[in-house]
Parts: sequence; structure tokens; C-alpha cells
Amino acid sequence: MFFVISGFLITGIVNRECHAQGFTISRFYSRRIKRIFPALLLVLITTWLAGYALMTPSEFRELGKSLIRSAYFSNNFLLISQAGYFDTHADLKPLLHLWSLAVEEQFYIAWPWLILLASRISQYGKPLLLTLGAISLACNLALTPTQPVESFFLPHTRAWELIAGAILATHAHTLHRSLLQIVNPALLAPCGILLISLSYLFFSGDAPYPGWRAMVPVVGAMLVILGENKGTFSQRILSARLPVTIGLISYPLYLWHWPLFSFARILFDHPTIAMIWILLILSIIAAWITYRYIETPLRHGAWKPLKSPFFPIGGLLLLVTIGALGDWTRANKGWPGRLTGNSWQDLQWTKELIADEACKKHMQEQIYIGYCRISNDGPITHALFGDSHANHFFDGLSPAIEQRGGNLLQLGGPFVRTTDTNWNNLDFLLKHSEIKMVFIAYHQGRIKEVDNPFEEIMERIVSTLTRAGKTVVFIVDNPEFDTDPRLNIQRPPIAEWLGAGENAEIKTTETLDYIQRKRTAYRSYVEQLSQRYPTLRFFDALTPFCEQGICVTRKDQKLLYRDRHHLTQHGARLLFLKTDLDTDIVKFTDLESMRPNKVTQ
Repeated sequence: MFFVISGFLITGIVNRECHAQGFTISRFYSRRIKRIFPALLLVLITTWLAGYALMTPSEFRELGKSLIRSAYFSNNFLLISQAGYFDTHADLKPLLHLWSLAVEEQFYIAWPWLILLASRISQYGKPLLLTLGAISLACNLALTPTQPVESFFLPHTRAWELIAGAILATHAHTLHRSLLQIVNPALLAPCGILLISLSYLFFSGDAPYPGWRAMVPVVGAMLVILGENKGTFSQRILSARLPVTIGLISYPLYLWHWPLFSFARILFDHPTIAMIWILLILSIIAAWITYRYIETPLRHGAWKPLKSPFFPIGGLLLLVTIGALGDWTRANKGWPGRLTGNSWQDLQWTKELIADEACKKHMQEQIYIGYCRISNDGPITHALFGDSHANHFFDGLSPAIEQRGGNLLQLGGPFVRTTDTNWNNLDFLLKHSEIKMVFIAYHQGRIKEVDNPFEEIMERIVSTLTRAGKTVVFIVDNPEFDTDPRLNIQRPPIAEWLGAGENAEIKTTETLDYIQRKRTAYRSYVEQLSQRYPTLRFFDALTPFCEQGICVTRKDQKLLYRDRHHLTQHGARLLFLKTDLDTDIVKFTDLESMRPNKVTQ
């Protein structure tokens, strides 16, 4: 909707100026700067100040990266590079919403030149714009099923939505006349609102987007624009005072609302209903103040410097300065000196803890190294195979195996039956007879997901390794919590004054009974797996985190978890600290975590 309206308004203005022989590129960009920059600059610097006052160093460093890209209208490319399993949740990125502004401005780098060209070659101009829109739409439809992240953020796969609005501005009369032959013009706007409403009701984040689904709200927005201005619906509903007022402040409201809600999520995880209403009201107030006292005076004021050709240049320089401020924040690692403690460091998990250079160097064969870690340069004796949970167990299991004179290798395991290149890692393990014991670890939550590695995939892994004569150990997964443990790390004084940071211990605990009830399907699966493979052994990674029926994410002022289900390095080491591989690797019948109502003494 945002893209369609933008394409319609901007192209309409440019078309009128071209027909009047009054269009210039410099005037176009000068007007864009006056329209976009004032509110944007205010929101960017306010968000940086809020980050300084509220965020941990690691969070603030990431905000610095986002500030750089937001200032240079390339935030969409940053989000593509960050996408992945370990990416920070979207709600925790205060400047994430500026991806759409980035796409819009990238579009307008080229669009006025194309319209100018189209006006000069009137015979081919209109077909040219239609062709570009069709190519962009085709790219979107082709890319979304296989690369939804790229399709969502890339300018050439979203340009068709802006061009849809541009087509309205260029062909509105023809389209309106054609529609009159098949539908009552008074129904266009209501039908458009209906399509937009259906998008909100029936499309979810689980389905690939944009793809064909984006065509529904796009067509809806087009129908609303084509709707009869003097119709009953348009006059009484769309032209009422409230929607018109929201329309006037829509741009600053778009800029302000997301950082406010994002900071609330960062500090409190799940804001209360009352907090949500307060944030909504604050967003509207901030948007109105920005519109009334920043946007309007700078765009339409009579102050002489506003008319100077150097005014837009000053805006560009300020934006570059804010980008430099973001880079300074990134380079200084979020200024750790703002905090007196270092509990936030427990959340760190660098790329080197996923695939280290020693492992890559050691592996001479062609394997997929999404996960690749190794204890030392000696002969490999043990392997740890699976997903990110195998990866986080490495920091605890590796020292335990090294104490026995062994060497642990960790590799990624497959998620699908046929096309997953991680099956090559299983072949690698089979080729090396010196690897006597293989630990298998997958996140128990995957049992409810589409890429479920359990059932057929797990059975194939276990049976293949067992037939090869290896001892196979299934690591029964650690507890998974509802509350994010990062809520219990130290924050700057202002954040703690607001009630965030090191809160009550209740936020770091859940009862063992509740944990077990959440993983009923997983427990049932593990029992069935043990029955199919009597020689399979198990290691309990649940019970050590639970004492007296209470499971914890924090112990002795140290975080054991870096998110709801991934362990910190300290948590992994604590899990395997007193592990005896001869006695703690057990048969299913001796597995403590599978006993009903088990309470560790």
C-alpha cells in the first residue's frame, strides 16, 4: 500500500511537470530531501540516543550498523546479509522498518530519469513503464518461492508495487473508463478496502511473501485510488476527519512507531496491553509534533535559508554525519564503558563459535562447513552431529573429551531427506573408522516445524552410524524457556530505572513439570527411538539444569542461556563439567529426564 501510494503521488507530480515543461532532476531531488530528511534525521538521532541510554553494548553495536545503512538508504541490504537462523528477532531491531524507505529511495534514484525519458519518446514511453513493471513482477514471482528474504528486500523485486501506483498516475483515465464497463464506480473503493482487509486477516508470516500474495493489497490500494471521489463511501469514510488526519501525519507516524515498540520489546519482551496503548498514543503525539513543528515549517516556511539551494546539501551532510555516528558506535563495540558489570558478555556468540579456522584447515575433504569446530589438531576420535544445539554443546563436551585424550569434531546434520548437502558430513563420518563415538543433538522444538529432522531423517542417521559399528549417543535436549533470559542482564541506569535489566529471579525459572509438558511430543519420540534401536545410548542435557523441580537459566549470577533455548558458553561447560563418559552415557531406562515427575535432588 505504501509503495502504491508513493508511486502514484510522485509519478503524478513528475508527469504534470514534464507536460508543463517544468520538470528538472535537481528540483525533484531537492523536493525529496525536504520531504524525507527532516523527520528522518530527528528519528535517527533520537533512536541513537535511546540506544545509548537503554541498550547493552552488543545491542548498541548492532544499532550502530543499522544506523549506518539507514542513513545511506541501504538498510534492506543489511537485513538480507543478517538473515538466518541466528538473526536477531525482527521486533528487536529499532530501525528495521526503514528497509521500505530504502527501497523507495533506491527506486527514485532511477525513476525520474525513466519518466523523463518516457516523456521524450511518447510513442514508446507508456509501454516502457508497463514493461518494467511486468519484469519486476516476474522477478518477484520467480524468486519468492526459493529466496523469500531476498525477494522481500531487493528493490527490483518490489519495484512493481511502486510502478503499479505509477501506472495509475499515467493511465488512470483509461483504467477508470474500462472498469466502469464492468463494475459500479461506487464499489471500487469498498472492494479495495475489502482486499486490503483480507490481506490482514488471512496472510501470515509463515507464508512466502511478497510473491502472488502481495498482489492482493496492491490491487486493493489501486482500487481505492481509482474509487469515485464523490461516492458515498469515499466522502463519508475515507474523507472523514480522522483518516485524513492520520494521512497527514502518516510519514512521521511510520518513522516513530517502530522504534518505540521495538525498545519496549528489547526491555520487557512482551509489553502489557496498557503499555501498548501508551506507546500507540506516544507514537501519534510524536508524529503530530514532528509534522506540525518540523515537517511543515521546513517544507513550506517562508524563512529565507529554506529557499537556498544549499539547504538540501545541508540535509545530506547531516545524514552523512549520522551515518558516521553509527560507524563510530560500531567501531567502539557499543561503548561497554557505559555499564559497570559484564553480564551482557554472556550473550556473545561470534561466527568463530560456529565454524572455526582450525576445523576448516583440518578438513581436507569436500564437506559442507556451515558448522565446523574441532578440539585440537590430533586424530579425530569423537564427533558431534546436528544443528545449532550440537554447536552450543561443543564448548562443554569438547573439554570433557579432551580430558580423556580425545579430539571432538562438530559438523552440521541434515534437515531434509534428499537435497540437504549436510548428508555429505554423514558420509565423512562413515569413511573414518577412527571416529568411534558420535553424539547427535537437534533442537527439540524442530519436532513441530516444517524442517523436522526427526522421524525418517533421525532414523537414517542412527541406523547408518550403528551399522558402521560406531557408538551412537543421542543427547536429550536441554530445557526451552518461554521468557528470554537476556531480560536479566545488566543494562544502563536509565533502563534499570524504567524497570528493565536485572529483574526478579522468577523471570529466569520455570517448573520442571511445565518444561516436561511443553515437550510431550519430543519425549514420546525419544522413547520410540530407543525401542527401535536398543543399542542407542543417551546423554541427559535436561536434568542438570533443574534442581528441586525448578529449571533455571541463570546460576551464581551467570547466564546459562543466551536466548530461550541456546546455551551460553558457561552453560555448556557447566552441563558437562562433571561428566563421566563411562557412567553418564546411559540406556534409555536409566535416563533421568524421562522419568515422570522427576525431581533432581
